[in-house]
Amino acid sequence: MDGSHGLRQPMSPAVSASTVLPQQRQMQPHHHPARPAIADLFTLYLGMNSRQRTEDPGRESSNKLQKRVTALNRDLPPRDEQFISDYEQLCMQFPEQEQLQPVTESVLISFMLQCSSHAPQSEFLLFATRCLCARGHLRWDSLLPSLLNTVSSMETPMGQGGSATGGGAVTPSSSTITMPNAPHFHPSTPASPLSVMNTIGSPTQSGIDQPLGANVSPIKAAEFSSPGQLGTAARGDQSRRGPELSYLHHLCCRTILAGLESDLKPATHAVIFQHMVNWLVNWDQKPHVADDADAMQTLRLEKPLHEWMHLCLDVIWTLVNEDKCRVPFYELVRSNLQFLENIPDDEALVSIIMEIHRRRDMVCMHMQMLDQHLHCPTFATHRFLSQSHPSIAGESVTNLRYSPITYPSVLGEPLHGEDLANSIPKGGLDWERALRCLRHALRTTPSPDWWRRVLLVAPCYRSHSQQSSTPGAVFSPDMIGEAVADRTIELLRLTNSGTQCWQDWLLFADIFFFLMKSGCIDFLDFVDKLASRVANSDQQILRSNHVTWLLAQIIRIEIVMNTLSSDPRKVETTRKIISFHKEDKSLDANNVGPQSILLDFISSSQTLRIWSFNTSIREHLNSDQLQKGKQIDEWWKQVSKASGERMIDFMNLDERATGMFWVLSFTMAQPACEAVMNWFTSAGMADLIQGPNMQPNERIIMMRETYPLSMTLLSGLSINLCLKLAFQLEETIFLGQAVPSIAMVETYVRLLLITPHSLFRPHFTVSSYVPCGDLLMNCLTFHIGNLLSFQAETTVINQCNQLLSPSAEPNYVMTYLSHSFPQHRQYLCAGAWMLMNGHIEINSANLARVLREFSPEEVTANIYTMVDVLLHHIQLELQRGHLVQDLLSKAISNLSFFIWTHELLPLDILLLALIDRDDDPYALRLVINLLERPELQQRVKNFCNSRSPEHWLKNQPPKRVELQKALGNHLSWKDRYPPFFDDIAARLLPVIPLIIYRLIENDATDIADRVLAFYSTLLAFHPLRFTFVRDILAYFYGHLPSKLIVRILNVLGVSTKTPFSTSFAKYLASSNSAVCPPPEYYANLLLGLVDNVIPPLSSKSKSNPTDSASTTFNKHHAPSQAGGISNTDGQRAFYQNQDHQDPGSYTQLVLETAAIEILSLPVPASQIVSSLVQIIAHVQAMLIQSNSGQGMSGGLGQNSGLPTSPSGGGAESTGPNQANNAASGTTATNFVSRSGYSCPQLSVLMIQACGLLLAQLPPEFHMQLYSEAARVIKDCWWLADSSRPVKELDSAVGYALLDPTWASQDNTSTAIGNTVALLHAFFSNLPQEWLESTHTVIKHLRPVNSVAMLRIAFRILGPLLPRLAFARPLFMKTLALLFNVLGDVFGKNSQASAPVEASEITDIIDFLHHAVMYEGQGGPVQSTSKPKLEILTLCGKVIEIFKARCATSSLRT
Repeated sequence: MDGSHGLRQPMSPAVSASTVLPQQRQMQPHHHPARPAIADLFTLYLGMNSRQRTEDPGRESSNKLQKRVTALNRDLPPRDEQFISDYEQLCMQFPEQEQLQPVTESVLISFMLQCSSHAPQSEFLLFATRCLCARGHLRWDSLLPSLLNTVSSMETPMGQGGSATGGGAVTPSSSTITMPNAPHFHPSTPASPLSVMNTIGSPTQSGIDQPLGANVSPIKAAEFSSPGQLGTAARGDQSRRGPELSYLHHLCCRTILAGLESDLKPATHAVIFQHMVNWLVNWDQKPHVADDADAMQTLRLEKPLHEWMHLCLDVIWTLVNEDKCRVPFYELVRSNLQFLENIPDDEALVSIIMEIHRRRDMVCMHMQMLDQHLHCPTFATHRFLSQSHPSIAGESVTNLRYSPITYPSVLGEPLHGEDLANSIPKGGLDWERALRCLRHALRTTPSPDWWRRVLLVAPCYRSHSQQSSTPGAVFSPDMIGEAVADRTIELLRLTNSGTQCWQDWLLFADIFFFLMKSGCIDFLDFVDKLASRVANSDQQILRSNHVTWLLAQIIRIEIVMNTLSSDPRKVETTRKIISFHKEDKSLDANNVGPQSILLDFISSSQTLRIWSFNTSIREHLNSDQLQKGKQIDEWWKQVSKASGERMIDFMNLDERATGMFWVLSFTMAQPACEAVMNWFTSAGMADLIQGPNMQPNERIIMMRETYPLSMTLLSGLSINLCLKLAFQLEETIFLGQAVPSIAMVETYVRLLLITPHSLFRPHFTVSSYVPCGDLLMNCLTFHIGNLLSFQAETTVINQCNQLLSPSAEPNYVMTYLSHSFPQHRQYLCAGAWMLMNGHIEINSANLARVLREFSPEEVTANIYTMVDVLLHHIQLELQRGHLVQDLLSKAISNLSFFIWTHELLPLDILLLALIDRDDDPYALRLVINLLERPELQQRVKNFCNSRSPEHWLKNQPPKRVELQKALGNHLSWKDRYPPFFDDIAARLLPVIPLIIYRLIENDATDIADRVLAFYSTLLAFHPLRFTFVRDILAYFYGHLPSKLIVRILNVLGVSTKTPFSTSFAKYLASSNSAVCPPPEYYANLLLGLVDNVIPPLSSKSKSNPTDSASTTFNKHHAPSQAGGISNTDGQRAFYQNQDHQDPGSYTQLVLETAAIEILSLPVPASQIVSSLVQIIAHVQAMLIQSNSGQGMSGGLGQNSGLPTSPSGGGAESTGPNQANNAASGTTATNFVSRSGYSCPQLSVLMIQACGLLLAQLPPEFHMQLYSEAARVIKDCWWLADSSRPVKELDSAVGYALLDPTWASQDNTSTAIGNTVALLHAFFSNLPQEWLESTHTVIKHLRPVNSVAMLRIAFRILGPLLPRLAFARPLFMKTLALLFNVLGDVFGKNSQASAPVEASEITDIIDFLHHAVMYEGQGGPVQSTSKPKLEILTLCGKVIEIFKARCATSSLRT
């Protein structure tokens, strides 16, 4: 179809209509000689021309006509029963019988268009159609698509598409209508209501020669006197098109119903279905009428409207009838019919729409995980991002451990994007889930890059170049403003309660500045929201100037200044900003801290800034504040005068001076910045000593050391000053002429720690922070070359003899560098080794000069080659009878010559080369000997004693180490500006963990313990030591002795700041590995994750009906009870929380600590997982008993009822004779009161926490989870009871698989529902590469022998399919598994205890249709989505395993 069909877009057919239409005939139907005779035959039986047959002189002679038609000439039309015999006699007169079918089809369709409103004529046409199709003269598969496409073209108004003007038109005033090569006839009385004959016939004929209507219509447009007459006639009849189409639809539907009594092709069914849906969707599209009178006439003529709609519905119900399954009901589910806006008052239409919604909701259920609304990023898991910062759509999904939240479509598909985010209705579940995520993000401070990927720029700040849609965005500016306003009020209440939360304000201000500067918050809207919340809250909420301080941080941002200076609402907004000012009259001038001074003066600072924006708002400002602001200026003048040249002694500032300088940073940022820069240059400059690579007249100057600015001082500075200062420091450090001081570099690093969001710039990448990252990658990717060949050995030895002999000429160094081949250079150190092994003294000076000219890659290649030669030589000498100890001692002595005596080669590269050869039994022995050398251990001690891992907390002047002592000759003066934070010991930091890995892999755990014992102090400086501990415990889980585990944990400093559980040490030291910690231990571990990791719920707690925000922050800041995790340091800045950079937030720290605890326990994974699953399976009952103070030793009670009512909830896994001791041993600790949540809320959050925790553990735990989950499900006694009726079990499973959120509120929670929810929480946190193992849980459940178990299997695995849409092999594998499970119940070898029909799993069949379409689309299903060939091939193979019964046809369709 070509034309438009009104406002709604018609649904595209599943299969193109052209596939079922007749092929092009040898002769066009309107040229065939039989056409006039067939048309006359129809007019005769329709009674349209009998009275005027002989009156028309233009007609053909009656004798000629009688030869063609044998019907008697009488006034009344012949009897209908005689039509078929007359038609067959007529057809016998023409030799080419196969050409008559398209001619008859064309004539029949044209008369249907004319006579649809005439009841007797319509009845005859329907009778004739039945007879012609029954006798084989017409084919339903050709007739029906042609008829429907013709009618659809009729629906197109004049001027909307070319097909609407293809045919002629007739008006009631027309006396005669001429038919080409046929007798004339007069229209019946009343005149034919269908005046416009458009595009009659098969669409396959329409695009060949000329417009289709001209080919097949018995009416000719040329009969009109002019084209204008055609347009006039058409416009005059627009008021009648509505009822005409209603009659035509009525006749078409009756014809289709007749055709459906035969076996039509599937493609014909698809075309019929498409048109029926389109007709219903566009039922209310009225033609344009000229005046009200025409409109009233149209309404009067629409009486048959509901009749054709009912017939249309009958056609649809016949098509989707599950006994025949001509068209899958799923096609209705994805059609536009469910979105009908103007639904008529018709019970039948409403019923089908309700059924579509019901079936759609079932598909949606299978697509979504249980408690989907609770799945939210925790910002506690690692995520690796490429440096190119791709969009979500193009990003590799391999390393994604979590993704930004998505919003479910009506079919449950995960959606995201700018348009969707802006359309989320306020107050709904999706809105609340988005705010829950944002509130959690504002507390846990995820990376700036995460914010950048998920936020939208407010429309008022978007430039024309930014009008394109943001595909990955999921949070609208309105959501951001709402969450930021909520966080502001939350911090105000927390401050008013007396809790020290200055660090929270600092972190929040940093994020707030970043969001505002990025344009993600509408400033005017935010001020309105904040003012509204203050007005609606307690009047005493503004007890301090924190809000004014917060707004002062952003007042110099360009978009804020423009708003306050030029926006029409600037005066109103300024008044609201001033209303946040709070004067504190109780300040003691003699006893105030820097923070109090800042908050006291911040109003005046802000007032001064606003005063400078625009003169029109000055009258609204407080003059007292302007006067108070002058005190800052006076203080600054006094300080500048006393110190001279505006240079302050920042190391001797008292509290008042610190507070005043903070205020100065808000009022006069530029002078404050100059003062800081003057501080770094105050000590003057010095010359660096001459180096061996420097020219005699070359001079390098260096800043003398001074004190770095303290973290305390930097934390109170305005973000505007931090930005200015960071830019100044970057210019001096990276572009300055002098080597910067360490204090300057240290201060720059501290600024990045203080304001990570405000100073975020995309050019900072991971490699910038990881020490020796590039060098390490080069070493690890280096491929070891071949050993010395017979051809090259002689040349290399000769070159080495000339270069390295004691009497070698110094000039030969340049000769060697300019004439040696690169292939030979990599053997230089190996040649030196061979000479030394032959007791020949070598010229170390020449060797050092050559190595300095080598590139790092050439040095690395030399070391790897030398190691190969060394190990090969040891093997040869062993065969000659030498002792291994002597050989190793000799090798260590020679290596010491290179490493320590002359410092020719870097130790870290040598160690890497040796551990890469752990296939040789002596390589690791050499490594251990090198690590235990006193020279190295002394350097490590000096390194550790001269600095601290928390360098940002040390405010003494840094001590600059001599380059040669720190780096050795091989690195000293390698570059013009040598590195400062490098050292031989520091270069070992990334190497020591790799050595530990190699030792454990080679079962040298005792040696690994010895290495860690000495180097644990050095590893405290490792930037990723927490990751090292977690990864080594996970990778070698089950293979580490308890002694080594304790040694590994000591790397973290267990007794200091790592938040281990209080009882963890007791279980770690337990000598009895068979004793598993009690359930209370695991419950406390999960409670710690709920308190510190899982995003808090925003709804009010039933156990504490206070305001939700109050409940949230009181819970978030409350110290944990005995047995839990202590989070007293949770709200401190992260650089004060821990002495490492990894993890970067307290949320990550708590989650990683819990994972490390689990990995360190001396019990097998099966016991740990079993304890966790049993707690979750009965979590509601456990919490209820815990809340009532009862012990758990007596079990959770017994109940034999099915989970179909509240009375049967919570005990379905315990049969009448089976006691439930799932949580036995758990003491009566009141978990509910400790959490601050109600019992239902806490239960579902503990399920989420358990899934998150298990997703952090290695695959051994995953396999145990799948096994234990399957066992819990299969052990449910009512599920295994074959005597239960199928419908009863189906109902029971429906209750069992309710979202735990709703089931817990109604006390109908079940072990099956909780276990499936646990699996879904686990799946949602798994990285993509671990999803393939999820099939294991289904394999444990097979063979499936009931519909109830089939539903559970689909409910478990179905929600995974959206995540696998872009991983096609895994998607195909998952879909094949679901088909196989279906075959367990409906296949040829079914083990189902009772016969089941496919009608019992209509929702599963709909879901499978949706999954196939989803994979074909590669995302959310569209109306044009089609399955891919591979999936169709899979479906074809699956059909073979099903029984030859109703299920076969259902699934085949």
